[in-house]
Amino acid sequence: MGSFLTDLKQLMPHTIVHRPVMGIADQHGQLTPGTGTSYVALVEKQQKVVRDPQGREQVTETVVYVGAAPGFSPQDEVELPDGTKPPILAVAQLADELGTVSEVLYLGPNRAF
Repeated sequence: MGSFLTDLKQLMPHTIVHRPVMGIADQHGQLTPGTGTSYVALVEKQQKVVRDPQGREQVTETVVYVGAAPGFSPQDEVELPDGTKPPILAVAQLADELGTVSEVLYLGPNRAF
């Protein structure tokens, strides 16, 4: 019998890219994303009501189950397999008896550029 995370990863056919914020703002006050790291994931189009970091209710367009727990933050950038970079509205952790093993990202509508 495999570990919880090994079993979970078998259900994750997608790859996403996580770019954590660097904490350095550009000339427009936007935080700069760092170097990207790829993770296996399950990406589902799913509407769900969540609370954003300001406590406001928001409706997700996409929920992503990540095969790792790198410490996603709502300020980070995530790139989906289709190349879109929707905002992270909320992040949840999944844990087993050994601790946090995976994260769930609740994503809003795609950002307009």
